[in-house]
Amino acid sequence: MKKVIVLVFSIFLSACSTLGVKQSCLKEELKTVSYFEEGQKLVAFRFAAQAKGYQLDGILQVKKTAQEHFEITAYAVAGGVRLMTAQVSRAGTEFTYVLPLADHAVVRGKVETFLTALLFPPQRVKSCREENGEKAVSVEGGNYRYYTGKMYPYLLTYKKMLGSATLSYDQYAPYEHGQVPHYLQYQDGGVEAELVMISLKK
Repeated sequence: MKKVIVLVFSIFLSACSTLGVKQSCLKEELKTVSYFEEGQKLVAFRFAAQAKGYQLDGILQVKKTAQEHFEITAYAVAGGVRLMTAQVSRAGTEFTYVLPLADHAVVRGKVETFLTALLFPPQRVKSCREENGEKAVSVEGGNYRYYTGKMYPYLLTYKKMLGSATLSYDQYAPYEHGQVPHYLQYQDGGVEAELVMISLKK
């Protein structure tokens, strides 16, 4: 009987401890990643994307045109060929040009998922727990991972209609009053991409 009481008491304490972590975690100022918080208007990345054994190196430019509205342009490094232009907002992505060879529904869908994860990361926190030196934060539409004591995430798992995509952040550096990651890794099924920030302007 005594063992049963001790076991129940231990489970109760464990549950209370978990709830305490969730409460304290939710009160913390955990940040999401944005390249436009300090009035920036233009960010550019050098990218290398791989899919089905093919690799594409290019430049991606993201220009903020209005509140939560962006103009996207992508070029191939070789020859400066324009790959894509699009208008992006929370309502969705409107492609104004896609290189004919790549103009397929699957390609558009993958690009739209990436741009949504990059520009509109989920922010509504549902729950948070601490384990093994990191915070696992469940948000509306995805999950974040933070190292304990860090305010900025190192990984976003973005939920989409079918499956999920991951965007990892690295090489944070100060900019204005915050920090931005200079290196990103993205994976969505068989598509992988590495991005290095090369410009950030107001």
